[in-house]
Amino acid sequence: MSQVGNIRSIQEISSIDRFQCLVDAIKDYAIYMLDPDGFIVSWNSGAERFKGYSELEILGRHFSCFYTSEDIAADLPRHALATARIEGHFETEGWRVRKDGSRLFAHVAIDPIMRDGTLIGFAKITQDITQKVKADQDLLAAREALQQSQRMEVLGRLTSGVAHDFNNMMTVMRSSTERLMQADLASEDRNRCLELMAETIDHATSLTNQLITFVRRQPLRPEQFDVVDRILALRPLLETTLTDRIRLKLHLAPDLTQVDTDRHQFETAIINLIVNARDAIARGGSENDKPFVTISASPVSGVPSLNGNPPISGAYVAISIADNGPGIDESILGDIFEPFFTTKEHNQGTGLGLSQVYNFVQQSGGEIDVSSELGQGALFTLYLPRVRRRVVAARNIPLTPPEPEPEASPLSGRVLLVEDNARIAEVTIPLLEDLGLTPVWAADAEEALVKLQEKGETFDIVLTDVVMPGMSGIALARAISQRLPDLPVVLTSGYSDDLTAGQGGEFDLIQKPYSRKGLISALGRHLNPAPETA
Repeated sequence: MSQVGNIRSIQEISSIDRFQCLVDAIKDYAIYMLDPDGFIVSWNSGAERFKGYSELEILGRHFSCFYTSEDIAADLPRHALATARIEGHFETEGWRVRKDGSRLFAHVAIDPIMRDGTLIGFAKITQDITQKVKADQDLLAAREALQQSQRMEVLGRLTSGVAHDFNNMMTVMRSSTERLMQADLASEDRNRCLELMAETIDHATSLTNQLITFVRRQPLRPEQFDVVDRILALRPLLETTLTDRIRLKLHLAPDLTQVDTDRHQFETAIINLIVNARDAIARGGSENDKPFVTISASPVSGVPSLNGNPPISGAYVAISIADNGPGIDESILGDIFEPFFTTKEHNQGTGLGLSQVYNFVQQSGGEIDVSSELGQGALFTLYLPRVRRRVVAARNIPLTPPEPEPEASPLSGRVLLVEDNARIAEVTIPLLEDLGLTPVWAADAEEALVKLQEKGETFDIVLTDVVMPGMSGIALARAISQRLPDLPVVLTSGYSDDLTAGQGGEFDLIQKPYSRKGLISALGRHLNPAPETA
């Protein structure tokens, strides 16, 4: 038959029959009609294929027979028709039931059919998307498995890096301790051992703080400070970190306003970037230039567009750290702030430094940018929100950092030390005695409350650990505040998460490991200095 003949044959079929032929030819969708009450009045081959009912079996039955018992109990079929009638369309996804009782996951659309303003029925289209849902579930399961694998890889990196660093630190501590036990050790050697131990303790404290910051359990303790002042105060440490081989250059604007963020985390971020630059230069740099690192700081109006994000308006301070090292390959620029990512050799650190910098800047409401070109070094720029400067006299930027403030005078008074770790108590008690205090030790909160109630016992201050078995240090501090409101309490902890979510924020805190200077600062705010002797 010719093409023209085919067209004439089709035209001879009524429009209703042509539509029914079209609907019956569709195999991937269930297309059928309902009367105004929801009873099935038409059926196509697609509906028969994946619902299992023949046309004779299903005509005249209510469409709710496809719903699960749970959905019928929730009256979802009636709700679907009511929504379609009122809103002109109803669409959803959910489980439906086949003739054999098995379930399929379906995408359903229902539209009302109107004639002269009167509802005469509903058109219902259902698509079986069970395989798509299963594929999505399989993909989700694969992603979760990948994430678990990545978490295990991260844990492996963390364990390896931290174990390496701490074993090195313990080696220094153990060797120095054994040398100090030698009765004939020369005084200069003894002093050097003590210096090494103090430096190692600071290194261990810095590492644990980085770990805490990484898991974002390190709450910011904001304070207003001048960026230039802090960089200048850090200058000797930064120069020591870079060694004599690498020159440190400073370009600091004299009219910077202050920032309002955590000063200690800011200093840690700067040190981490300096260490990163030093290690990069050690791997190779410009052959014609002497190795250098430049720190620049200046006020800026807004943050430029970074990583495809729109620019941000406002007052910021831009702190840049540039080096003339080998640079960073463009292929890994997007990964350098990821936790534990490092280009260093195996066991050369934990890879947490740049992650700490990123988290600190984000928590401070700022942004960070990095640009680099192979063979030309790298440039890191921190954008921190500015605050209005307090009105002060004009100043010149000194070439050397200000002299450290003299240590406060020794203290006096009776202190109740609440510490469940006997070894920590053993070393803290003589340290408190050296400060002029009279310490009394309680091994837990319950014992502390007993001592506070004993007749004849009076205390000027309580120094309590936070994490203890039974009653915590925070609960103890609040109990003391209720019973003895004039007795000050200072908390101490090696785990900063204790003071998050508003827990214990009303009390002063000194972080472990604490030093003589730290104890004087924390306790001295509540105690009078010891009286001078004639």
